[in-house]
Amino acid sequence: MGQAHLKARLPPAAVALLLAWTPASPSAAAGLDGPGQSDLRRAFQAASLSTSEEPAVRAERGRGEPSAGFMLGAALGAWTSAAAQLAFDLRTPNAAGPPHASQSGDNDEAIEQDCAEEKTAFARLDARAAGLDLDPKSVLQLAAVPAPADVLSRWLARRAGPAAACR
Repeated sequence: MGQAHLKARLPPAAVALLLAWTPASPSAAAGLDGPGQSDLRRAFQAASLSTSEEPAVRAERGRGEPSAGFMLGAALGAWTSAAAQLAFDLRTPNAAGPPHASQSGDNDEAIEQDCAEEKTAFARLDARAAGLDLDPKSVLQLAAVPAPADVLSRWLARRAGPAAACR
């Protein structure tokens, strides 16, 4: 569907939003072929269940060596999960850590672990995206991430450095 055709049928705000999330050219996903893109989406879903990519990667190795797309998706899923866990624990420090351990009031160790997991996941994500010559926006599109604008803003902000509690 061409841009002129879109403009004739959709309100201007919808056209702007759609075009903002449409790759400018087919080369936007040049780092991944069709199966690699499918692997990225599958890995994102699998790794989003943990703050580490390891469980998803270990399961994938049972099928064969993970593709570059799978490893990128696993890193994205792990980072979004680790970042969410860190944000939750920073907002509610009395709930940080394993059950009952959080009742002691000293939750610094749990926050430090959250910081380390988020740092590792983000470093892997950013490096793998760069290695495939994909910008964050393209990665999020290819992974079909829910609320991509929110995740994109967090990714770009994270490049400036970790959360203050993790410095």
